[in-house]
Amino acid sequence: MAKRFTDTDKWKKPFIRGLEAPYKLLWFYILDDCDHAGFWIVDLEIASIRCGHTFNEEDVIKTFNGQVDVVKEGELWFIRDFIDFQYGTLNPENRAHKSVLDRLSKYKIKPLKSPLKGAKDKDKDTDIDKDKRKEQFEKFWDLYDHKKGKKASLDIWMKLTDEEIDMIRKTVRTYLSENQDKKFRKHPSTYLNQKTWLDYTDQDGKLNEEMFDDTAGDLENGWRFVPMSEAYEIVRDLSFTSMHEAELRGEADEYVRKVMNARVQYEVHGNAWKTRK
Repeated sequence: MAKRFTDTDKWKKPFIRGLEAPYKLLWFYILDDCDHAGFWIVDLEIASIRCGHTFNEEDVIKTFNGQVDVVKEGELWFIRDFIDFQYGTLNPENRAHKSVLDRLSKYKIKPLKSPLKGAKDKDKDTDIDKDKRKEQFEKFWDLYDHKKGKKASLDIWMKLTDEEIDMIRKTVRTYLSENQDKKFRKHPSTYLNQKTWLDYTDQDGKLNEEMFDDTAGDLENGWRFVPMSEAYEIVRDLSFTSMHEAELRGEADEYVRKVMNARVQYEVHGNAWKTRK
């Protein structure tokens, strides 16, 4: 029985949140059923039986847009992020990694990360990256200005990807503007652990530009913003039982939007809401 890492933050990611319940189940089934290199032998008939829902290949590929590559004339699907998440950087000197690299080479798939360099180069690059990361963190720490748990926050920061840090850089000022009173800001480590910047992305994981167009002007006029993560808690407090039932059905996002949109004190703003302070 193979054992694999799982992402405990997967339920917060726009791609997963945007899937209907049967497709969520299918996605996790494929992640479990693919081989060690992230290739899945396409068998939607068996998948439909096991997931209890009839799937159409054209619909599935459209729904999973950007997440899989069709290989070998449709006989295989390659899960793009599988290797990056399960292995990180592949090392051809590692026997298990070499097997993955051989599989990628067979189907002419380029790894998301390049194989390791020599030991000296690796150590040198790592030192440079650490110094750069620490400088980036200090800028974040000063800007965030909520001096709680610096060591824990730094430990989390050092494990972030360059892409995640770039997303933080682009969105953190908006988050701080929405929470100008420090007592309403998450602790920095919580902000990082919960990947709060994902609240400002669309279903494809890209920045939702609508949330940044008139933020400054609205805030000056006495508005504050309510991202999806906060809306979840608002709706949960209003009706815990109904929210729990919606989560069990895989319809939590839809239920939250329905409740929030029906409340006159909240005004839709992109994938979030705004309300008077």
